[in-house]
Amino acid sequence: MRVSQNHLFILLLSSLALLGGSGCTPSLVYSPSVHLPPSPPKSHEVQASVGMGWLPEARPHAMSQKLQVGEEIFARYTPFSQFTMEIKGWREHTLVLDERRSGWAYTNIIMLTHSSPIQVALIPTFGGVFLGKTLEGGGGILRVGIWWPKEIVSPYSAVGVGVGINDIRGENNKWGWAYVLTLGANYQLWSHLYISGEMSGIGQINKAERQTTLFLSPSLQVGVTF
Repeated sequence: MRVSQNHLFILLLSSLALLGGSGCTPSLVYSPSVHLPPSPPKSHEVQASVGMGWLPEARPHAMSQKLQVGEEIFARYTPFSQFTMEIKGWREHTLVLDERRSGWAYTNIIMLTHSSPIQVALIPTFGGVFLGKTLEGGGGILRVGIWWPKEIVSPYSAVGVGVGINDIRGENNKWGWAYVLTLGANYQLWSHLYISGEMSGIGQINKAERQTTLFLSPSLQVGVTF
């Protein structure tokens, strides 16, 4: 089964994901991790993973730390081999402000290759960032992901550009953008259980406040495939 050109075009237009600024709150946190599975997903495969990551601040100049330790969770389903649906959630571990900061995102993994030693996918994501239960910002990122030939570990990488807006409920929303480069690897513990570690390098540009920040954001997950 193939993804139609119209379907792909709609996905690309809707994939503005994961850099959210903040409206009423000094800053929000977002998650740049991608945690690709050990190999391209197969038809009807289900995957779930949970772990910890260092979440970048959307407005680091307004906070005492640029990164916050947080929890992350992924859930994926592949209805057919070229197309995977993913839900991701994250939240800060320590309460920094009056309410906990968190986010949710939806991702598609669209395979562009099928049987070559190096597998390539288009990965659009869109999501929102929250203060407590209130949606404060949102945006999207479009990435290209690559599975490299497997050795002892299964290496992968992803590179993309994201945009985000803040105060999306008000009239004075502002925006920024970022480059994100992720390098990661999976190690198979047993037939269905694996660990995934990665490092994301981020160049974040806050256009409204003319602030540029560089981040290194590590993340570690334990995952299972059904």
